[in-house]
Amino acid sequence: MMDRDIEVSYLIDTINRPNMYVDFGVGQDDIDRVRFQPPSTAGGASKVSLLNSAVQGTTFSVDATGTVVYTAVPPYNTMNTGREDQIKSECRIMGRRILIDDIPLVVFLGPNNTFAALWGSTTPYIQLCDGTGAAWNLVPNGTGTGLTATAITGVTMAGQVGDPNWHRLTGRTIFGRMDRPNVLLGSMRIANQFGLVELNWKANGQTYIKMQGANGTNYLVAPDNTGALTAVVAP
Repeated sequence: MMDRDIEVSYLIDTINRPNMYVDFGVGQDDIDRVRFQPPSTAGGASKVSLLNSAVQGTTFSVDATGTVVYTAVPPYNTMNTGREDQIKSECRIMGRRILIDDIPLVVFLGPNNTFAALWGSTTPYIQLCDGTGAAWNLVPNGTGTGLTATAITGVTMAGQVGDPNWHRLTGRTIFGRMDRPNVLLGSMRIANQFGLVELNWKANGQTYIKMQGANGTNYLVAPDNTGALTAVVAP
């Protein structure tokens, strides 16, 4: 089942269709820049990739000890259809530079005018909130060994969320309800028979990515108040 509720959440669920595997990608001109992948084998790990065009990108996951680990990815500029494999496909949000220099930004509204985001440019980033009212833009550090964090204040986010023109920019997809910002938050889940990867919110306004680790345990991966990603066992 694939279901999209534009106001609130994005759900890709293949649990009732064994041997089907679906990833989620955000990018430009049929080139993935941000990719979310649930496990592809029993007991395997979920993965999130940031694929840079000119320098090393990175894929992060949780290893068997519960630690967030990073794997370098060479500069990536491969165009594909997302349907190269008969049993594995991809749901994607893509921009088109050839038409309007359209760079997709997928926004997940959080509480109190905060938001998380996936930026699908040639220098991709993930924005996650740390639970203090601030957020962090996480960009591959150029060597693929980690992410560089840049702080985004709550004032900045509130100004963007409150600006009608920000909502109308080309390439923007927004999940979450503006009229009920502390109740209906933006979220995303990609699941298959082996596990899931999910972007969602804790009660304190911290964004987490729920990922299955290499030991088969689910973890909540979230930024601390310095922007560093840490993993705790999911309740």
